[in-house]
Amino acid sequence: MERFMRIGLLLFLLTYLCLGSHAQIGTLGDTLNILSSEWNMNQRAGLVSNLSKKSGDSLYLYKGSRLRNEWMQQSATQLVADSTQALSLLRFHYSQQKKNFKLPTEADFSSMFGLYTEGVETFGKIKITGRFNYEMDYEDSLPNNLSEQSTPDAPFTYFATKAGQYRRQMFNAMAGGTYALLPVLYAGYTADYDYHHYYGLVDPRVDITFFHLLHHLSLTYKLDRSYIGFTYLTGHIDETIGTTYKSKMFSNSELYPERKLYINDGYGYISRKSAATAAYTKSYTKENGWRADFSTVLSGWSLKGFLQHLHTDRENFIQYDSSSKGISTKNIHSQYKKNTNQIQALFFKENERLQHWITLEAEDIRGNGYLTEIPLGTNYRYRQHTFAGGYQLVWKKNGNVDKEIGMDAHYVSIDKMDYLSYHHLTNKVLKAVLSIGKYWHMGDNMWTIRLSPGIIKPLDGELSVPENQVNEFTRSIAYPEYDYRASTFSYLHGEVAYLLKKFWNKTSASFFLNFNHQYKLQGSDLPSEVYSPIYKGKSQYGIHIGFQIYL
Repeated sequence: MERFMRIGLLLFLLTYLCLGSHAQIGTLGDTLNILSSEWNMNQRAGLVSNLSKKSGDSLYLYKGSRLRNEWMQQSATQLVADSTQALSLLRFHYSQQKKNFKLPTEADFSSMFGLYTEGVETFGKIKITGRFNYEMDYEDSLPNNLSEQSTPDAPFTYFATKAGQYRRQMFNAMAGGTYALLPVLYAGYTADYDYHHYYGLVDPRVDITFFHLLHHLSLTYKLDRSYIGFTYLTGHIDETIGTTYKSKMFSNSELYPERKLYINDGYGYISRKSAATAAYTKSYTKENGWRADFSTVLSGWSLKGFLQHLHTDRENFIQYDSSSKGISTKNIHSQYKKNTNQIQALFFKENERLQHWITLEAEDIRGNGYLTEIPLGTNYRYRQHTFAGGYQLVWKKNGNVDKEIGMDAHYVSIDKMDYLSYHHLTNKVLKAVLSIGKYWHMGDNMWTIRLSPGIIKPLDGELSVPENQVNEFTRSIAYPEYDYRASTFSYLHGEVAYLLKKFWNKTSASFFLNFNHQYKLQGSDLPSEVYSPIYKGKSQYGIHIGFQIYL
């Protein structure tokens, strides 16, 4: 029964993904019959059984174990290399956040309800994995942001200073698997699918649909206890952006400056728009890249890592269709080209008494924006460098108590430059966190508590804006952004969970509550004669509650 429930979840994921990407396939059983007659014969003979594996809850119990599961589902190579034969999770969860001091493009209040499931299953030569996530988001008092995807580097975005209410529905699915072509050679394929619908309830109103599909085609070679793999990445993003005014009074009057619609064509070079004179209504992004993975075991340590390069080329445009002539033309407004290079490593060692987990990460992002009306080349530049590392140690079964201690550090450097408005922002910040946790075993059940205090400290930064270039973007976004990024914060994250080892029909379950709090200890060095702070508060806090079933 347990195995059939896991297979059912994966079937649902595969079906949803294929329908969402407008593909047609046969049933999973048909596919498996074609790929592996050996598996089909074993099934009929009743010879296939679950291989030796840990219980589902233990695969999600410790922080390090959850990290291992995430790695296993990142690529076909890591999926093949991991010894886990089967797992699955079903989660219902709710979160909310209140931010009294924040980035100027974030909401004062947000809430989310979500459904999430993931799974891994093995059928002889075939190993499949899948994930499905659905979220309903609500954002209140969100100013300066009419974009569905709010990332630090994004140029060519619409904004209005009016704080409004927004809704989002988000579907995300991933499905993939590997097949043993030879005892030492594996082929793999994975597809990531995203669909979002985002809309506003206050003028100027935005209505955005977002579709993303990314393909991963992989080959993995096994050498003794080592696995080396290469993956080709290709995909695209389709986005449709609509901006409207429900009230003509707000659209045409100068009495409501906060309702004016602008487009940020970089980082400070702006122009005013209306629903009738939109800069662009569609966006298409091409994605291409590669990923190299390795996994091995050395002196009792499991070593995993990958190197990835992804190039994205986004084009923003208005498309004109002539129904009489059957001709389609487009007016290109801008392009944004970005290269993201990432390297990560995971080292861990487990035995009956101790667990060691070490993580390392580095990322380099380089983006350049091109505005069509300025044919001289790059008008916007973005650079980001990230370095992170962590260590976790778990002492197991000291009496009825497991103990955990860990440290994490995260360094980020960003650089934004607008060559037309001469707005230039740099910021370097370090986040350091210490975590301590305990696991109390109480018969078949267990309590878990983890606390993670830390500090967020800016190391360096500067905002440069010529006096004759100060505009609405400067006052509403650039100054408040620098004020936030250049402030020092205390940080606290906590987790409380109760695990039921015997929930229903050999499954286990858990209830969890996570919370976080961030408090400003010291403000930025922005002179008061230049900027009067918009946000009078000093804190952020949030909660995340949910119920999980381990199958």
